[in-house]
Amino acid sequence: MLHGLDGNKDQFYALYALSQCLSSAAMWAEPYLCDSLLVTYAGHVVFDYSIPLGFIAYLAAASRMEPRGAKAKAA
Repeated sequence: MLHGLDGNKDQFYALYALSQCLSSAAMWAEPYLCDSLLVTYAGHVVFDYSIPLGFIAYLAAASRMEPRGAKAKAA
């Protein structure tokens, strides 16, 4: 899979879970804040953009990390 999401749970798995916190926070905030705060910032668009932005943040960070198994091959 893309950038090490398959296999053992390691730094890539943790990074992906962390990057999904952005869309999760937007998902929980949307029903509570849509009418009071988010309506001035286009409401549902905040949630719609949080999904690809979280994934792009994951890809940017994961592509800069050392690949899985690189330390074992170097030794």
